Amino acid sequence: AAVVGRRFEVQVVEAALPDGTARASSAEALARMEELQLTHPSRATSEDEAWEFRQVITQQVAYERLLFAQRRDLHRTLARFYEARHAEDLSGQYALLAHHYERAEDAQRAVDYLERAGHQALELGAFRECVRFFERAEALAGGGLDRRRYARWQFSVSRAWYRMGDLRESREAAERAVAILDRPIPSGARLVAAIAGSRRATTTPRRTRSARTCAAPCGST
Repeated sequence: AAVVGRRFEVQVVEAALPDGTARASSAEALARMEELQLTHPSRATSEDEAWEFRQVITQQVAYERLLFAQRRDLHRTLARFYEARHAEDLSGQYALLAHHYERAEDAQRAVDYLERAGHQALELGAFRECVRFFERAEALAGGGLDRRRYARWQFSVSRAWYRMGDLRESREAAERAVAILDRPIPSGARLVAAIAGSRRATTTPRRTRSARTCAAPCGST
């Protein structure tokens, strides 16, 4: 349960149990945790039975008590469960899947989902999340990233900063994109015009808004 997040569905927890583990044991564990006032039924609407840790620190302590190998395997199992559960449409799960695959030490899949989350955030107007996703993807990818792919990330980051009204950061990201492609950096006016004229960035900078679907917390389903 602690690996799922502060809020967790019973169905998700049971899916992460090792093969052969009695499902009845989860009900017993939940009853015991409620008796100890560690958890309580979630008030959030859900089609499936859901619970919450009463305190974030309780979830964090429980998580840290797991062996590293246990956490890694559980994160991998959960990532695969969410992929199967939402196979018809993963668009609302990109950030969640990136989180679990990163913790499962599957950097390639984590980077792939962070990239999708970053582009989605840009489209939805969640510009700060866009920057954060691409920064994390770059950190995980290390030095083995394809140049053109990296350039696309930087152009997206540039657009996000532009829409937030930070022209300096926008220009720096655009210059990184152009430099990685070994092309001459356009003059300031031409570079800004290119950023401003890119898809979904044809108006003046505006305030950001959140996008819950692309910045889902680790306990979301």
